[in-house]
Amino acid sequence: MHTFSFIADDPRIAEERYVDLVGGTVVHKVRPRAADIAADIDQLIDAQELPFESLSIYAQFRVFRLASRGRDQGDAGRAGKRRDFRRLLHAAGGRGSPGCSPVCI
Repeated sequence: MHTFSFIADDPRIAEERYVDLVGGTVVHKVRPRAADIAADIDQLIDAQELPFESLSIYAQFRVFRLASRGRDQGDAGRAGKRRDFRRLLHAAGGRGSPGCSPVCI
């Protein structure tokens, strides 16, 4: 099993100690820096398709990108299916409809 985690520099929200406690997994960590955001901003905007309120969404973007590289390794491969899931939710009348806020799927 593989795990994919965003690692924050801020000790108030850092979860790395918990990530490291998970046994029996291959751990993949993402530690983005300001230069990474600048390099990825166009891809982030394209991936979100909708306006977003803050760059906190960037952590999710990086974890999903890392997980999609390991697509054939268990459930992590589902991370790359985000747009398909949104369409399914919309078809079912759920919150994933076009125009929903960035906190929706």
